Amino acid sequence: MNIRHFAFFAAAATLSLAAGAAPNLQPQDDAQQAAPRENRLFRLSPEEAQRMRSTYALDDGRQLVVTNERSRLYAQLDGKSEELVPVARHTFVARDSHTRFTFNEVPFADEVVVEPGAR
Repeated sequence: MNIRHFAFFAAAATLSLAAGAAPNLQPQDDAQQAAPRENRLFRLSPEEAQRMRSTYALDDGRQLVVTNERSRLYAQLDGKSEELVPVARHTFVARDSHTRFTFNEVPFADEVVVEPGAR
């Protein structure tokens, strides 16, 4: 291999590496920008969890009691207490029964929808 071939391959390799390291400056639409946020686990601060503490009247006449311990929420419904795991900004799932709890606001909710989980 002569010096010209070597210089050509070295230049091509350098350009290839530089192109791979260059930042993507193309604009992204809102859906692409929001996707990473949606994939992150939502977490409550201790203050937000404290503000979620309440007794909620459900449409079917039952009462849901939400308590907290630091940042964790617990739901007491039908004589059973379960930890609520946040899965979205307003939605939590009971750890054991997989019951879904959707609050109209977090942390200042005044309505909640309860959907039985898949067993």
